[in-house]
Amino acid sequence: MSEQEHGPGGGNQGNGGNPAPGGSQGHTFDLIVNRSEYKWATETITGAQIKQLAGSPQDWVVNQIVPGPGEDPEIGENQSVHLEEKAPPPGRKRRRSSIC
Repeated sequence: MSEQEHGPGGGNQGNGGNPAPGGSQGHTFDLIVNRSEYKWATETITGAQIKQLAGSPQDWVVNQIVPGPGEDPEIGENQSVHLEEKAPPPGRKRRRSSIC
């Protein structure tokens, strides 16, 4: 996958103080998409929701950035990812949307 990290909304930080999308107000989970930090209200998020949150075009691919060598796995449209920091891989969840 290329190192391209751009697209609409890629330069915005967070969600402007609005309640976190994806669920009810309360505990939120942190994630980073295209170098921008976001808060999400539920423990899981799908590839389609990540694209919507970041303002990425639907034809872009979402990859989860994981530490170490090898390719970063693709996150499918309907595939859920756990945002809890203890969920594998441990740590704050990072995503990249890029052109195929």
